[in-house]
Amino acid sequence: MAARVMGLVDRGQIAFTEDAYRQIIDLIDDPNLSDRFILFKDIRIKHNIKVNFYQYIGEGEPFINSSPPQDTALLTRFSTVMEELAKSGFPLNIRGESPMSGKDALELMTVLEQLLPVMSNPALIKGLQITLPKRDAEQETNEEK
Repeated sequence: MAARVMGLVDRGQIAFTEDAYRQIIDLIDDPNLSDRFILFKDIRIKHNIKVNFYQYIGEGEPFINSSPPQDTALLTRFSTVMEELAKSGFPLNIRGESPMSGKDALELMTVLEQLLPVMSNPALIKGLQITLPKRDAEQETNEEK
């Protein structure tokens, strides 16, 4: 489990499973230690398992990368958008590995975030039809290069 959690963070970042976090907090007599961690909840790892993990952000140590892990932040943002779409009556069933590149996924998520205010207003979407352009195999091949 520890290897999977470490795979969720970027270079210079330190992550702990929930068990490891609790052990550290219990072992070290510092009432402010928990303030130096950020909790990431329900992050999906291999085999579609959800885990919680803690990132150590330190207290001014120059060698610690205390920014949120990029991929984890992106996944969290994507999950939030998907939940909001589902609440608005537009559930999308996107699970597991996606054939979409990271750039395409970010672009899709950005568009969906812009559409959320419109999609959550029934008066605005009455009679709205969305047609996505079809992509041909040649275009997809060129974009992969």
